[in-house]
Amino acid sequence: MARLLKSLMLATIWLFTLGVHARAIDPIPPASSLLRKHFTIEEGLPGSVVGQMAQTQDGFLWMVINGVQLARFDGKSFHVFDTPIVWSLAVAPDGALWVGGLQHFVRVPPSSFNQFKLADAVSYH
Repeated sequence: MARLLKSLMLATIWLFTLGVHARAIDPIPPASSLLRKHFTIEEGLPGSVVGQMAQTQDGFLWMVINGVQLARFDGKSFHVFDTPIVWSLAVAPDGALWVGGLQHFVRVPPSSFNQFKLADAVSYH
């Protein structure tokens, strides 16, 4: 009798656990829950038009400003680099940033991202 009662209790617990739904945190939160900030020229944005953006693995945002300038945003301030005319940006699988212009490509290695000059960048014409 004790054995039957024990089996009946286990079966009841098992049935109750089947009816419980597992709830998880949504891995893709809605856009309204994200922190958003609108930057203007008065707040440090180097130009009025941001053409392209790319984010490198270290968190920097790289932008083409006014269709010609390369700028980096670190979360607080912008830095404009002295480069030839820039049209496009891409992040490579190895983490390097590729900057494209009219007649050139520049590969910026990840080790140069926190610098204020693109000294280690390799230019391809």
